[in-house]
Amino acid sequence: MTGIRECRTPRRIFSMVSLLGLIAGMFVLAGNRMAIAGVSKCQGQNVTLGTRESPNLQSLINAANPGNTIQVKGVCVGPHDHEEPDGIR
Repeated sequence: MTGIRECRTPRRIFSMVSLLGLIAGMFVLAGNRMAIAGVSKCQGQNVTLGTRESPNLQSLINAANPGNTIQVKGVCVGPHDHEEPDGIR
């Protein structure tokens, strides 16, 4: 009977270490996704008017005059309405 217990103990240790490794890996992957999401957030700036960067792209579009240039960094998600499609670069 003692031999069976000794055989199971290394298996349990291996199982526990493997489980902890999987859990740690999940946290690392989740952390990387959050970091990537933080980097790619939308920031826009009307460089013609010299406005500050803003995450609200629609307000920058609404305040822009014809011929203004809005510089966008990152990824802006959502519907953004504008009247002059030729003026967007």
